[in-house]
Amino acid sequence: MALLFQSLNLFLFLLSLARPVHAGDAVVERLVEDHALSHALYKFQEVQAALAKVERVKRISDKDCLHYDFDWPDYKTGIRQLHKGDVVNSDTIFFVTHATYIFDRKYAIKNTVNQRVKEMLERGNPVIYVLETLDDIAKQHFYYLDYKPTYTYESNSGAHKLKLKAKQVVFAGGYFELCAGETVRDAILGWDPAVRPIRVIYLTDSLYTWPYKNLQKELQELDDQQMLDFLNAKYFSKNEIGYQREWIRSPPGTKEPFYKDSPASLKDYKITILRDGRKIGSLGTGSTEVEMNYIVNGPTPDFSQY
Repeated sequence: MALLFQSLNLFLFLLSLARPVHAGDAVVERLVEDHALSHALYKFQEVQAALAKVERVKRISDKDCLHYDFDWPDYKTGIRQLHKGDVVNSDTIFFVTHATYIFDRKYAIKNTVNQRVKEMLERGNPVIYVLETLDDIAKQHFYYLDYKPTYTYESNSGAHKLKLKAKQVVFAGGYFELCAGETVRDAILGWDPAVRPIRVIYLTDSLYTWPYKNLQKELQELDDQQMLDFLNAKYFSKNEIGYQREWIRSPPGTKEPFYKDSPASLKDYKITILRDGRKIGSLGTGSTEVEMNYIVNGPTPDFSQY
């Protein structure tokens, strides 16, 4: 707060010097030449922005009765942050996309996703947290993940540009049909072409879907055909993997699409849909084989079988 008053007083003082008084003209000119006025304005705006962030945290916390009691790790210290083009090489890779109260307002997967992360780390499998950019202090306190991952990757949409050398890739987080769908799509696009088939495993007890629902509970109520219909309506859109291209529209008054990531067209892939390892359907006409295994009722797969 003291910094705010210092910046404000400096800003007001410099403005007072800019009054049309002839005796001060030389002083004002010198201040302008030294960029003191613009610097003071910049610092004032900077302090205002910092205070707004703090106020936002307090407002959200008060509104939603959060107490900063998440024992969340520091996801930037001692953890390698992945970037576009990085290669991840392991038989099994585990992605967790946006496991945060910001989107999962009912904690639909909070307990199960932490258990799955623990299991993966104990098995020695790399765990990648796909996080929103954490520059905003308010966002940091809403991730409910208890364990430090192997890697992090910052992405507001869930999309990534990683190269994967794996026998199977496992997914958790959400939204299943939106940001987590982008993570799956880019895993398929970035898969090592020497490894086939592409094996994708969805831990449905650790995936949340709109609006704030646990995907496993959604699918357990459906028979095989109903599950296929659910996926066709909610996950495969316009013959592509993921629904986000449909869900995010262009800003009003613009023709430029907000969403620009490359799609994974079903014309390029032949996808086998499995429910707990049992085939229930297929789609796509391409030559690249993809197995999508949804773990609905069965136990977590023994990944060493592949």
